[in-house]
Amino acid sequence: MENQPTDPTIENLPTNEQVNDTDLYYRPQRLMRISSLANILSWVTLGFVVILTIFFISIIVMSLTTYPNVDLAELVPTLTSAIILVIPGLFLFTVLQAVSESIYILMDIEENTRKN
Repeated sequence: MENQPTDPTIENLPTNEQVNDTDLYYRPQRLMRISSLANILSWVTLGFVVILTIFFISIIVMSLTTYPNVDLAELVPTLTSAIILVIPGLFLFTVLQAVSESIYILMDIEENTRKN
C-alpha cells in the first residue's frame, strides 16, 4: 500500500472525522470518485466513437474502390448509420465531460464559500 503513488488532490481531502466536524452535506471522496468515473467513461465513449468512425469510413472507401460505379444513393444507409451512432456518442462525451468538471467546480465553490 505504501509504494502506490498518491494523488495530491485526494491527499488534501478531509477525512471522515473532519467531514463530520465541519457539517458537510456531501462526501468529498465520493464526489471525486463520481467525477473521475464520469471523466473515464467519457473518454471510453469517445474512443468507441472514433473506432466506429474509422469503421464506417473504411466501409465507404472499400465500397467506392471495389465498385467504381457506385453512386451516393447506395451509400445512404451506411452514412445514416454512421450519423445515428456518431452524433449521440459525441453528445454523450460532451455531457459526461461537463458533469465531471461541474462537480469539481461546485466543490471548489463550496470550499471557497466555507472559508470566507
